[in-house]
Formats: sequence, structure tokens, C-alpha cells
Amino acid sequence: MVFIRAKRFGRQTYYYLVENKRVNGRVLQKVKAYLGKNRGEGNGFNTAMHGNRPERI
Repeated sequence: MVFIRAKRFGRQTYYYLVENKRVNGRVLQKVKAYLGKNRGEGNGFNTAMHGNRPERI
């Protein structure tokens, strides 16, 4: 399963693409890519992440 993780350090928010895998009964997480940081309103990525959240199933 791949998902986007938001981490806050101070006033900045950093976004990572993270993959979960089950290996030998344990869940391992691996950061696949750094996507960037929150640069405030008007950032296309920030708006997509916070403005249009998909419904949970």
C-alpha cells in the first residue's frame, strides 16, 4: 500500500510518498519519494491535499 505522509517540523509541513509492506508477519515502511514542503496557500499540491480529500471507504 502506498500513501502520502505529512510530517511537521516547526512551522513547515513536509510530504513523503511512503510504502507499507508485510514481510515475515511484520509491517515495514519505506519512504519512496520526498514530494516537497508546504509553501502556503496557492500551492497546487497543498490545495489538492487539503481541499479535495477523498471519501474513506
